[in-house]
Formats: sequence, C-alpha cells, structure tokens
Amino acid sequence: MSCTPTRTLRSAAATPAPAPQSRKRRALRHPQPAPAAAASAAGSASVGVHPSKKPKAKAQRTPTGEAAATNHRRGQPAVSAVPGPQILGRIDFDEAFSLSQSICSYGYVGLAPNQWFPAPATVLDDDVGEFERPLVYGTQHHEERCVIVRFRQVGGCVEIVVVGGDCPSTVTGIAQVLGQARRILRVGWTPTAFWRIHAEAKARGFGRTFRSPTLWEDMVKTLTNCNMNWKGTCQMNALMCRELGHHGRGFPTPAQVLAAAETLQARCRLGYRASWVVELAQKFCDGEVDTPWFEDPTVATSVVQKAVMAHKGFGRFASFNVMQLLGHHETFPFDTETVRLFREEKGVAKSVPSAKVHKEAEKHYQKFAPYQFIAYWFDLWKNYERRAGMPSPRWERATCEAVG
Repeated sequence: MSCTPTRTLRSAAATPAPAPQSRKRRALRHPQPAPAAAASAAGSASVGVHPSKKPKAKAQRTPTGEAAATNHRRGQPAVSAVPGPQILGRIDFDEAFSLSQSICSYGYVGLAPNQWFPAPATVLDDDVGEFERPLVYGTQHHEERCVIVRFRQVGGCVEIVVVGGDCPSTVTGIAQVLGQARRILRVGWTPTAFWRIHAEAKARGFGRTFRSPTLWEDMVKTLTNCNMNWKGTCQMNALMCRELGHHGRGFPTPAQVLAAAETLQARCRLGYRASWVVELAQKFCDGEVDTPWFEDPTVATSVVQKAVMAHKGFGRFASFNVMQLLGHHETFPFDTETVRLFREEKGVAKSVPSAKVHKEAEKHYQKFAPYQFIAYWFDLWKNYERRAGMPSPRWERATCEAVG
C-alpha cells in the first residue's frame, strides 16, 4: 500500500488523462451543453475544463482486500488503497452514484482550493467530469505534506488519483488522504431514504451534497460566508490558500493560520472574521475541538448545535450550516437566498417580512423530514442553474462566482 516515489507524477492539466467510456446506468443528457474554455493552471480554486477530449479506455474496477469485503458485508461503500504511483485508492458505490451530482451540488465546490473539470462539450455524460484539489496529511506543522488528487468515476467506482504534490508513501498517510476523500463524498451515508420521498431528486441522482475534506475547513468557509456576498467569500478563500496554504494552493491548516495570524486580516481580507478564525485554529491545535465527536451521527442534533454555537461567529445561520455539513439534514440554514427563492419560485410578495418567509419555508419542507435541508437545497440549486442558464456540472469558475 504505497505510491512508488521514483516515478514522476505528471500534472493532469498538462498530461490529459483518458476519460471513461459511457456507462450503462442513467446519465444526465444535455443536448447543447455550454462550450468549455481553456483550463487555468493557476493554483486558486476554479471550475475548469476537462483536460481530455478522448474517451477513456474501458476498465474493470474491483475492490480488493479483506477491508473491502468487510465494508460490503456491512452494506457500506468500500475503500481500498491500491499499489502504484498514481491511483492512490478506489471508493466503490452502487450504480446509482453520480460524481457530478455529488460534487456539483453545493456552493463550496466553487471555493478555493476546489476545482471541477466539466466533461468536454461533445460528451453528454456529466460524470466524465473530474474533481481536483490539494489534500494535506501529516500530524504536526513541520510534518505536514500536501498532495494534489483527482476524483474520477468509472462505473460505480471513484478513483483517487495523485496528479501532483507529495504522494504519501506510508499506510498512515494514504489512510489520511483517503479518509478526506471519503468525507467529501459522504461515504457511509446514502440518500436512498430521501429518494423514496423525493422522486425528482432520485431521477437526477441528487442527494449527497458537497462538503470539505475536514470539519475545520467547513467551519472556516462558513465564517467567510456569513454577512458577505458570494464574490467576497470566493475572494477570501482564494487569498487564504494563496497566502497561507501549502505551495500557495492548499487550504491553510490550523497550524498555518496560527503561524501567520496577522496575514488573515492584512492580506486575506477577512476583516473582523480574522480573530474568530485564529481563535478557532487555536482550539483545533490545542485539541479542544473533538472532531470525531462532532462527526458522530448518533449525537443529538441539538447537542451538536449547542457545541458549534459555543465558538465565536457561529450564530443561528452559521451553526445550522455546519450542522448540515455534518450530516444533520433536518436543520434550516435560511438566509436572504431563502427569501429570494420563495419570491421567485413560490410567488411570495416582496412585502412579506423575511422572518415570516423563513417560517413558511420551514413549514413547506417539513414533509421531507428528516431531510428538509436537502429538499430545500435541491430547489435553491435548481434556481441557481436556471439563473446560470446551464446545469451545474457544466459550470466554469466565472459561472460559480456569478450565481451565488
């Protein structure tokens, strides 16, 4: 279980990777997808252009090892580390899984250091698109390493492919990177129950909404999303990665934030949020934030929310947003976008106060309990797609920034 360090890892942007052939399962079809522009090689987050114009060779993806078999017996997707210099691991799902619908499903995919490469304009299968970002592994600041990985779907399998950075060569390093990939894809949770009460979302394959590889990153991104327009949020995250992250690309770790705390306000434009992020970073470094406890789905929603709100900057909206990112889908992170959605899609008059619209929204989505947030976000996401004039798996970076 290692990556051979002697072979050169080539950048996917420079060396096109073959794209998978069309799968037999249902794929979203768009007769005239938007043409893609040239992908940027810059380190900031972007939704780029798929590097390949050729179909991928057909390949069989079979999980290996006793761990994979055990996970299947438990009814969970299997993850296995795979020998070789580029494929770090494979995550197996059922045939209903869609990479494009899982990644292009929530606004944080458009924030640095995330990068989505849409399928080529001539390819109708959105799942030929690929997702790329840096992931940090290690235990302490001086031991931290950054690897750039790409997510590719082949059938019901998602390959985690190393395309740059420091490839982990130990079992622990590989496990850390694959664990972050699992979190992004919400491995261990399935939208099957939600689909039973939401036929439209099932037909599209929508249910696993995108989230960051760590709780730390999700919490910081949430702070940058409060009382700020979307373009400002995009800018803050891009600057944090450029000024503080590994190689000017990775999302800064708590240790990196503490090492350059003054940079947050002076050069990353976080303003008053900078002190909140620094204090949060200190708590993560001191072990005061028990991440496994927060991630435990058996802990009551009200208990977890109270713990989230104990941190500065996390009021009602911010705490609810962190809750849905943790998998508590019965929460209501309503804001001005909720009001806009109900005015545009539900015919609510402009004279109706925001607080009343929020109550109406909560009542409206109650029938989808305990998945109210996913149902709400599905409606809002479709609204964003209508405003953009194209489905989200075809969005480029400029589109991501404009629709928020």
